[in-house]
Amino acid sequence: MQCQTIKPGFECMFMKKTGCSYNGGQCYPIVENCEGCARVTEFPTGKYCSSFPYPA
Repeated sequence: MQCQTIKPGFECMFMKKTGCSYNGGQCYPIVENCEGCARVTEFPTGKYCSSFPYPA
């Protein structure tokens, strides 16, 4: 199902009919150690990891 919150249009296994089911209802931005990783995707809301919803 596609994300409707922080990463609109992105396929996400945490998105349910009732909204985001992840911890607190959102994914979390990348941390400094993630910079340069191929899994980082930039969205209008910030940079997020495509593999880990809580990169810290």
